[in-house]
Amino acid sequence: MKTTITIFRKVALLIVFTLLAHFSYAATTYYAYLNKNVTINAATTNLAGYKWTVVDPSNSASVITGQTTSAFTHPFTAPGEYKVRVSVQDVVDGCWSDPDFAQDITIYVLPAFTVTITGTNAYCKNVEADDRSTLTAAISYGSETAPPTVIPDLTKIEWFKPIVNDNIITSLTKVSTGETYLLTEVVVGAHYYVATAKYNLPANTLISASDDSGVVKSSAFTVTIKNTPTAPIISPVLVAN
Repeated sequence: MKTTITIFRKVALLIVFTLLAHFSYAATTYYAYLNKNVTINAATTNLAGYKWTVVDPSNSASVITGQTTSAFTHPFTAPGEYKVRVSVQDVVDGCWSDPDFAQDITIYVLPAFTVTITGTNAYCKNVEADDRSTLTAAISYGSETAPPTVIPDLTKIEWFKPIVNDNIITSLTKVSTGETYLLTEVVVGAHYYVATAKYNLPANTLISASDDSGVVKSSAFTVTIKNTPTAPIISPVLVAN
């Protein structure tokens, strides 16, 4: 009988550990943009106090001062993975709850990135279509990159031809999508191009607002199309026979 109970306990523990591993694996990671407010609401309200704790990427836990209500609003100023948890104070006896680590909200704060364009800055208007300038967009990070599952997708980079007045972009017209863009312009003069990119986030995981839905624009890249001379009229010089 004892052997049967022992086996049952082992099987039960195995099921519990399997379920815990499954739920841990299935836990949602939310994403936030750098320096943008994140808001989390506690399900339990009308308590005496709330104590919000943030665990930073170095695994250091800090209570966020000034956040004492059921709504937590906070900007994250450094990229990396954070956890947010809450303790509450009972109205009657003033006791504080222990934090429920299973209820931690995991937030990955995305690092800032830039979009740059490289390519030939000029070509003659009469070159063949395949010899016109090809522009290439690239994404650059600082010291930390985002998880590979959410990095900007180079195939979804969008190209725009802006109108520039006094070095200020006044409007953008979309002309293509992808990592590279082969120019089609043949009008002589200066032309400007901008590439944009944004994070490829899973649905319903963004937990902060951002201007333009997180779109990052490159600086305007200038391409000058040069005029070509007109072929002269030629005539033979005749000599007497």
